[in-house]
Amino acid sequence: MRIIIVVDIERPIDFFVRIKVKFNPKDGKHITNTDVVEFDLSDKLQFAGSDSTANEKREFIKQGALTICEVVYTRDPLNGNIKVKFDFTQADAGVFDKEAAIADSSIKFEVDKK
Repeated sequence: MRIIIVVDIERPIDFFVRIKVKFNPKDGKHITNTDVVEFDLSDKLQFAGSDSTANEKREFIKQGALTICEVVYTRDPLNGNIKVKFDFTQADAGVFDKEAAIADSSIKFEVDKK
């Protein structure tokens, strides 16, 4: 599936991603403590505001006291390509006893006009 979005390049872009992750191995298709899910967002971007020169941003997604995963946004300084990675190797062991969880993250980008 391909999604095309028209963006006003003069304003910051609010990006939000939500994934439902299954931990229950009933059908063999589930997230384990060795999994990483990565999305390639686009190139010619930079983080918005005071983070505009950063090439990496990190946050932990929690459900109650349990860490579900670490979300890592990386920016290639050569072409401005930004990827977001949901890293389940950082999850608390108790997470994998759950049926499922929601992992969501949001960030602001700007078009790199250079």
